[in-house]
Amino acid sequence: MAPEEKPKSYELDNTPITIRRIPDGIRAIQAPGQFTHVQKTMDIALAERRNEVTIVHRLANKGPKPITLAPWALSVMAKRGMAIIPLPKKIRHADRLTNNQNWSIWGYTDFSDPRWTLGARYILFRQDQRRGLNKLGIAHRPSWIGYWRKETLFVKRFAFKEGANYPDNGVNFEMYADDRILEVESLGPLVTLRPGQTTAHTETWTLHRGVKACRTEEDIDTYVAPLAK
Repeated sequence: MAPEEKPKSYELDNTPITIRRIPDGIRAIQAPGQFTHVQKTMDIALAERRNEVTIVHRLANKGPKPITLAPWALSVMAKRGMAIIPLPKKIRHADRLTNNQNWSIWGYTDFSDPRWTLGARYILFRQDQRRGLNKLGIAHRPSWIGYWRKETLFVKRFAFKEGANYPDNGVNFEMYADDRILEVESLGPLVTLRPGQTTAHTETWTLHRGVKACRTEEDIDTYVAPLAK
């Protein structure tokens, strides 16, 4: 649950869960939290004839009081890979004079970190076991994020809803890295749930093998972007 705060975001989730069948997959249901009284569920459905998994994250208020929150879906990636973050399509200055993206940074965000490559069309970040914390949040409209590791590409897709109120100063995507992992995180809008109400956030995942090394933006245009559409 976002925004990140204690104890709301840090309730233990090591109790048994209930599994139910749904069309093409399962529903994992967690008991309501001890502090928040919020129940988390995940619907995990595999497409029958294409390389795609749909994940629906739901938060339900099972308590006696309203609660304000947003679904926060963290995918934890293995070491020694690279996050691929597309930037918005280029627009001529004459066609738009205002900004088309918002970023959020944290107290430990460091753009001098050599793990970053800030390009014209993509931001790249390489996980490195020798280095510590870094993070970036983006109001992300291109709708996909990639993680490349050893010729395997993971693609996470999710929506940006114009006019919605997102956590952390309006971002629906966050990337966090340390010496152990790299996380690609999507967020749903902030909502206030009255008792009995539920909010949902949907992602789709695909996994591709045999994807060549992405050393340049041209490599990403050639090998990654066609798989992410």
